[in-house]
Amino acid sequence: MTVKIYIVTEILSRELLGNLLLAALLASRGHIAIILNQEDTFSLSSGSISGTTIFHAKSIHYSHQRIIQHTKLRDDGFLITSQDQETLIVNRDVASRVSERFCEENLNLVERIYVWSDSEADEISRQFPRHSPKIMVTGSPREDIWSKRFRSVAGTQSRKRKRILIVSNNDGANHRMRHWEQMLMIKSVTGPATDPSVFDHFVEDVFDGLKSQLFFSRLALELADGFPECDVIVQPKKNEITESWVQTLIAVDKGDGTRENLILETSRLLEESIHSSDLVINANSTAGITALIGEVPLISIGPTFSLASEVGMQLEQGDDILGAVGEALNDPEGFVNAYRTISRKTLGNRVRPPSATMAAEKIVEDLESLDSENGSSALTFRDMLLYLAPGSVRRFASAIKSLLTLKSPVRPFSEMVMTVSHAQVNDYLGRLYEGLGTNLNVKVSVAGGRNIIVSPRRNK
Repeated sequence: MTVKIYIVTEILSRELLGNLLLAALLASRGHIAIILNQEDTFSLSSGSISGTTIFHAKSIHYSHQRIIQHTKLRDDGFLITSQDQETLIVNRDVASRVSERFCEENLNLVERIYVWSDSEADEISRQFPRHSPKIMVTGSPREDIWSKRFRSVAGTQSRKRKRILIVSNNDGANHRMRHWEQMLMIKSVTGPATDPSVFDHFVEDVFDGLKSQLFFSRLALELADGFPECDVIVQPKKNEITESWVQTLIAVDKGDGTRENLILETSRLLEESIHSSDLVINANSTAGITALIGEVPLISIGPTFSLASEVGMQLEQGDDILGAVGEALNDPEGFVNAYRTISRKTLGNRVRPPSATMAAEKIVEDLESLDSENGSSALTFRDMLLYLAPGSVRRFASAIKSLLTLKSPVRPFSEMVMTVSHAQVNDYLGRLYEGLGTNLNVKVSVAGGRNIIVSPRRNK
């Protein structure tokens, strides 16, 4: 039985590699996988249904718009599954996060929810016991990509210089969205009964983010001067304004804020940068967990606001950071061994220990079991229209339709849009093959820089 699966991607730079791995494994087993950006999924309808068709959501939550969309898709004949994101593995209060994200209404709509850990599954089942059969502990394809076996995603280029990567999460302080837009986004995810203290914490995060950017700008310059034989990379998050880093570096430096070996990295995916680094310096970013799982030497600098920043070698801003950097570069294996056990204990069972079984493989096997018995799945004419037509055309057509019918359209959430070319996707696929140890017999096609079809390659 061939299955057609839409894999929803909200932020391509964060989710591309994991989704591409999942899509490639599906296609290698004869299925059709369409990686479709979040915006375009609002155009799906029964016209896209052909046989067993699965809508594999990024996640489900209280958002009224998301529930309307999923209800419509379910009524049109889609089977809905969800790949939970990393939020619950880094938050200390799992119970409150579960109650904010899940409700009876959205759980009623899905066939399966794939989660990262037993602790997460146990809490969802405790709060919503009727839906416990739908919860499956698999881990995430993103977690697969973070593992040491996929160091190949860094690329094959030879490096003569060591790389120190700085990943700082300044979030609200340096964000392309205005502060009130961010607060409204928080409310849309956590529901109408959002605790007012959530917004007080957000304002505190903005203030802490400003101090963090100031500190890490100074640190980047110190590292560039202290380790001239190394490249010092500062990689802002995709939703940050890079110019903010440029101007802060100028402000804190006696010179012009530049060094030959100091680089602001904006073109690579974070997993690429981490796997190609000799040391990661992290503050409040999931980059810490990525480096821990990938066994890349890691320094986490306080204060810490999530479990993601409580792994690795723990230092404070006043500590001898340059000395610790020297130790990590001189003896990376010993440096990792010094914190590996305690870091794993800090995370508990929130992430899987390294194993031969990948999360993506477990998810593929379960997706294959969700058979709606509607016959063979295939690409439809509507698939091709969704895939080929630019998003602006779809939005214009949707606006005209809404005007004629006097019904408000279901609007997607705003997203940070990254584009990717056919050549880049093929390159990433080749790197994934190295990690898998096999060349999957699949083909890819990219349109609009965001939508990707991965299908079986037919032998001639």
